[in-house]
Amino acid sequence: MNLHYVREISWDSSACNDTTTSSNPSNTCCQTLLSLYGVALSQYLNETSFFRLPNLTISKSCLSDFQAQLDSLFLPPNISSICLDPQRYVTNTNSCAGIQSKQDWLDLLGPSTSLDTACAQDLSDLTSCDACILAGFQVHSKLLAHDRNTSHTKACFFYTILYAAGIVNKKGPQSPGALSCIFGLQMSLETGSGSMSRLVYGSAGAGVAVLVTSFFLGFYFWWEGYREKENSFSFSSFGFDSDYLRERLQRRPMPGSIWFKIQDLEKATDNLSPKNFIGRGQFGMVYKGTLPDGSVVAVKRIIESDIEGNAEFCNEVEIISTLNHRNLVPIRGCCVTDEDENHGERERQRYLVYDYMPNGSLNDHLFSRIDKKQLTWPQRKNIILDVAKGLAYLHHGVKPAIYHRDIKPTNILLDSDMRARVADFGLAKQSREGQSHLTTRVAGTHGYLAPEYALYGQLTEKSDVYSFGVVVLEIMCGRKALDLSSPGSPHKFLITDWAWALVKEGRIEEAFDGSLLGDGEFAYANRKVIMERFVLVGILCAHVMVALRPTILEALKMLEGDIEVPAIPDRPIYAAGTTFCVFPMSSTSTLTNNTPSCPLNLHYVREISWDSTACNDTTTSSNPSNTCCQTLLSLYGLALSQYLYETSFFRLPNLTISKSCLSDFQAQLDSLFLPPNISSICLDPQRYVTNTNTCAGIQSKQDWLDLLGPSTSLDTACAQDLSDLTSCDACILAGFQVHSKLLAHDGNTSHTNACFYYTVLYAAGIVNKKGPKSLGALSCIFGLPMFLETGSGSMGRLALIYGSAGAGVAVLVTSFLLGFYFWWEGCREKRNSFSFSSFGFDSDYLRERLQRRPMPGSIWFKIQDLEKATDNFSPKNFIGRGQFGTVYKGTLPDGSVVAVKRIIESDIEGNAEFCNEVEIISTLNHRNLVPIRGCCVTDEDENHGERERQRYLVYDYMPNGSLNDHLFSRIDKKQLTWPQRKNIVLDVAKGLAYLHHGVKPAIYHRDIKPTNILLDLDMRARVADFGLAKQSREGQSHLTTRVAGTHGYLAPEYALYGQLTEKSDVYSFGVVVLEIMCGRKALDLSSSGSPHTFLITDWAWALVKEGRIEEVFDGSLLGDGEFAYANPKVIMERFVLVGILCAHVMVALRPTILEALKMLEGDIEVPAIPDRPIYAAGTTFCVFPS
Repeated sequence: MNLHYVREISWDSSACNDTTTSSNPSNTCCQTLLSLYGVALSQYLNETSFFRLPNLTISKSCLSDFQAQLDSLFLPPNISSICLDPQRYVTNTNSCAGIQSKQDWLDLLGPSTSLDTACAQDLSDLTSCDACILAGFQVHSKLLAHDRNTSHTKACFFYTILYAAGIVNKKGPQSPGALSCIFGLQMSLETGSGSMSRLVYGSAGAGVAVLVTSFFLGFYFWWEGYREKENSFSFSSFGFDSDYLRERLQRRPMPGSIWFKIQDLEKATDNLSPKNFIGRGQFGMVYKGTLPDGSVVAVKRIIESDIEGNAEFCNEVEIISTLNHRNLVPIRGCCVTDEDENHGERERQRYLVYDYMPNGSLNDHLFSRIDKKQLTWPQRKNIILDVAKGLAYLHHGVKPAIYHRDIKPTNILLDSDMRARVADFGLAKQSREGQSHLTTRVAGTHGYLAPEYALYGQLTEKSDVYSFGVVVLEIMCGRKALDLSSPGSPHKFLITDWAWALVKEGRIEEAFDGSLLGDGEFAYANRKVIMERFVLVGILCAHVMVALRPTILEALKMLEGDIEVPAIPDRPIYAAGTTFCVFPMSSTSTLTNNTPSCPLNLHYVREISWDSTACNDTTTSSNPSNTCCQTLLSLYGLALSQYLYETSFFRLPNLTISKSCLSDFQAQLDSLFLPPNISSICLDPQRYVTNTNTCAGIQSKQDWLDLLGPSTSLDTACAQDLSDLTSCDACILAGFQVHSKLLAHDGNTSHTNACFYYTVLYAAGIVNKKGPKSLGALSCIFGLPMFLETGSGSMGRLALIYGSAGAGVAVLVTSFLLGFYFWWEGCREKRNSFSFSSFGFDSDYLRERLQRRPMPGSIWFKIQDLEKATDNFSPKNFIGRGQFGTVYKGTLPDGSVVAVKRIIESDIEGNAEFCNEVEIISTLNHRNLVPIRGCCVTDEDENHGERERQRYLVYDYMPNGSLNDHLFSRIDKKQLTWPQRKNIVLDVAKGLAYLHHGVKPAIYHRDIKPTNILLDLDMRARVADFGLAKQSREGQSHLTTRVAGTHGYLAPEYALYGQLTEKSDVYSFGVVVLEIMCGRKALDLSSSGSPHTFLITDWAWALVKEGRIEEVFDGSLLGDGEFAYANPKVIMERFVLVGILCAHVMVALRPTILEALKMLEGDIEVPAIPDRPIYAAGTTFCVFPS
């Protein structure tokens, strides 16, 4: 065997580097070496047609050569001899179906198995890898059916692996797809040496696919047959141990938080010592910890026994990992542990790791009785403004908006500068744009819940505004929101009613915290007026009537004094009582519509929060989609597994009852306004009737036990909560083992699907202690797509909206069960033509589920997909050219339209620009920035060697092109109306405000211009092209030696001296504002009728100074119908003045982008336009006759 690849491919040897492993290698080390050696064995099969080596002498010689290669990498001596047994690789006739050679395989299975089709192509992406894996299961089942010896199960898997990599895959066993998908080989993120150093492909395909591929690896390890004491691998270590899994998952294309090892967190927190205990949240306890690099973190341990805690973990990771704002607490990473083998009493645990906020929570400073630290007025003011800005970002800065739902002092943390950060996103919820929500179970905290949410389940952004108002009052008054035992009062104390009453009686000073009145700050600069304003805003935000509350943006403007606080309205009469002091926290629903003849309880159809969107279209009534039928099959399976639990029977007694049950099932669907008769198209009642000619003759639970016994691997692995990845993976793998045993007993390959069906029902109905309607069973076993919005009924808001980490990623491994379940259903070919890809692996469904990963990120595209999408980058799809590449329009297979930016690889700046753009934009989330969809990096094309390596960025396509198209295009020029121009200016300002003030460190775009401002379907602006963007060092300017940007938009101090600050972007923004308002280009080097060059900033400034501002306006604006009413002329003049001010040549005279935004919105006055420096009269900055 040629073992040179050991030194050439970029495999990760870190697990074996420690010299102490020479006598006791780790599980991960042996696992890696086994994968690595398998590459040579599959290559040997390809070259010789034999699965194993001729004799023991040769086998030992090969392992000796293998060790020599490891020695050259300075790995511990003799490590391979500990991990690998040479006897296992020697020819043996007593093996899987007697197979010894490729010809034996072909004689037994033929040349065209599903493996030969699915595993032949490049396996570097998820979809193709998944198809190959699933084909592997099918072929393995056939081998077992031929062999009928359960002791050969692992050998058959071993042969399947070698055949897939060595014979079938056209790229060869050393290709990235084979290495990562088939062998699950852990690749190094660093470049290796030699020709294969670029095989760090890893991320999406290898990172996530390990969840499905490691079953191959697992049986491979099993087959190796290590001695029990010398290498005591647990099954979880065969690709599913926390460390290995987390390490693989963190290698995604889009940078995100990391997975921590439990040992690191225990060391950091001194084994979660009470001395490091910080506090307790709604779902867990928080400890202070110090990482090896000295950074201090807060470690939140989720309470696993709480169902809400399980859902909260997924929800918090999913939401906060997509957000980036300086007033939100950033997440550092996660940790999920298995049960400790040496300490069995330790339950599975989940941890979130955040940046540590050294000054604790706001609650500590307001209400702590021990070591209470009084907050000064400036501190309180900053805290209120910080929380408002954080909420403004959640409500108006991201799309869809996010509602926090649990704003309170314990969820507001204070950093080292006593600035506030909003924390604890466990209850946060994404909105459907512009809509409210009705929920059936309230989530939040007494005293902070908006009445309409607590009483009626109506959730909007105003629900958070109410909670914010309560917190403002607590900060200003120093009293708790709710006191059920207020001394000296027969009633409950509610701060909102108390403060409102004092204000109405003209006694507002009595509302202030006593410490504020004695604060030295109170005596000057009219602090009292500002304090009163803050109290009034708090009361207004916490008004019981939704319509009378401001939005959080309006509240922020009131707090900052930009707009006046309106008169405080009266409260409803009932507010004087205790109506809102004690809030009901739950609701119930009852359904009594079951037909006695059906033994199935189908109420859950209306109670669990399943996603019915695939079946909502009335056109599906005659031709339901694959996903719709898939969902209904999963949903009906819940009732069947519950029936198995209650009656011990796998199927219904007769066809009449089966039809009755499906009729009841349809009635439940009808109540959800789904198309009529849809269940009868997707489900065949005959399939659920007792039949002795099925999987091993099993009809009842007792038959199962008689055949397999009471303690299969399924009974152990699937008994616990399956809401997390590791336990779900173990259950799935156990399902494969049990299914193999059933087939070995049955011996009839036509029963393969029925045996899988029985395995599903038994796992959910009998084994799982949480029951078939538990989160784990719903998502892990049935793969039921859960809806992120609320459902109805008592189960509606139960944590079944969890569907992120466990359900989102686990579908990659679980859907094989669902797939065989659908197979067994035997839908007719013409009426329900399910392809195998539709059983959980089709692109649309898979991508939808992958979006719900713990650390969401963009995806890797295959170059073939991009070429197909853009018609091989046809000129007809050409959109434009940026500073580093060309952009093409493309249509993906799911019909979504994207913009594909091809980087010019011959340009060194282009290479750097790619990395910069991906790194920066993937961390940002704002509705006025263009979102990135994914990336693609190609090798040289094997069939077209002349093609260089290419890099691509894939964005959402903006159908209305760029601002430049509408302002200056000579072909098909579309005049922008005044409202459109106004919105575009404001949108760009908001996008820049987020970059400068919403993230930390701030980001400077450095290339704001019309071609980098794109317009979406609604003609709203999105800032694009972050290739030149640069992160700031807080509070500092930058001196650069190479100017990056575009002539005409560069700030003078940056263009001339390389000085870069946020004001450099403000200058470019000012120029763009003038272009929008004037309809002229920023710079014209050959302006007609003038001997000089035209610069829009000087031209507009001169006209304004001469009182001729109307001459600045684009002529089309003066004829716009909008111009005649609502006094738009005054607003237009304001926009021009702001543009001139932003584009002033002197940095100090420019406003910040936040100040400019307030001027544009009319919240603050535009100051007088200052004169320009004397040199502006020459040719330096003013190059036209004055």
